[in-house]
This record gives sequence, structure tokens and C-alpha cells, in this order.
Amino acid sequence: MEVSMLRNILKAASLAAMAIVLVAASAQAQQTAGSASALANADANVLSELSIGYSGGGGVATTVEFGDISQTTAGVVELHPKGLSSSNYVGPNAAVGSFQIKGAGSKTIHLTYPGSVNLSDGASTPHYMTWFLQVVGDDGSGSQTTPTGFTQTTTSTGTQSDNITTGTTGTYNIWIGGELAPGQGASSPTALTGGADLPPGDYTGSASFTVEYN
Repeated sequence: MEVSMLRNILKAASLAAMAIVLVAASAQAQQTAGSASALANADANVLSELSIGYSGGGGVATTVEFGDISQTTAGVVELHPKGLSSSNYVGPNAAVGSFQIKGAGSKTIHLTYPGSVNLSDGASTPHYMTWFLQVVGDDGSGSQTTPTGFTQTTTSTGTQSDNITTGTTGTYNIWIGGELAPGQGASSPTALTGGADLPPGDYTGSASFTVEYN
């Protein structure tokens, strides 16, 4: 009888051990079925440095030269960015300003610049003219006189912006001209002869052009 009871106890212990193993295996299977994984891949495309400078070389500044003009000019002085043949009432020494943008090829770039800038004669009690900017651009497939890029020749007083695309070589050219009006902060171009207080002098000012990758 003692032998029989011993066999029964061992059998029960064996079944209990099997049950424990089966429960543990079942729990492990549930844990595996309830988990998942995925990969996050990173990518960064480093573009060449973006720059803007005088297309003739020698620095980052260019000069928009309206030339020697009369104090009593009867019409609106306009230095057209497409060239002197499209300009009016400018001096014989007039010259359009130009920049060349350099960066990665065939990339979109955001260009911003002011619509108008005050020009001052620098006197102790300064006198002013307002310069309304006109700008045209080309990616290398056209030219200054026939640009294939953006054209902004409608004068405005607010900040101007445009998205441009560099050529395959990474360059983009812009040409700068504009129209004038007597006085500070004028709202639109007008004939200089309408300026009640516009004495002779050398009137100067600057406009900042900014570029960034889109």
C-alpha cells in the first residue's frame, strides 16, 4: 500500500510539473504574439553653400546707378532692369545692378528684398528720394533682356519675395533697376519736378537681398 501511495504521489507531482511547464510556455507564446518592431531610417542631403554676390566679382555689393539726372526732370526716372534701351530719363552713366546666386543645381530658393528704399543726400538736415525696386531673374537659359525667370517690374512699397530655381550648374542671375520719386517714403514713382524740396546732391541708399533654400 505504501508503494502504491508513493507511486500516486510521484505521478501527481509529475503532472503538476508538466502543468507548470505548459502554463509557462503558453505565457511566453502570448508575449511574443503581442509585440512588434519597425525601423526608422534617417536621411540627410547636404547641399552646397548658398551665396549671393555681385556678378562682376569683387564682393557682395552691386551698384544701381541712375546716373546724372536733372532736378527738373519732367517724367518718372526709370532704370529698367532689362537694360538701358528700356529706361527713361536716366543719365548717360546709368548702369543696372546685378547679382549672381550660387548653390546646388536645380534647387528652389526663396528670394526676398524690399519693394522700396529711401535715398538720402546725407546733409545735416537730409533730403530724400524714394527708390522703387524693379528686378528680373534668369537661370542661365535666357538673358538680361529676355529673362526666363521671375520678373518684378510693378513697383511696390512692401517686402517682395519669390521662389526661384537655380540652373543645372547651380547659378541664378538677377538684375536690379527701379524708378524714383521725390521725398521720403513715397507711395509711388513720380516725376522729380514735382518735388518741392529736392536740392541737388548725391542721393544714396541700400537694399538688402536675402536667399535661402526652400
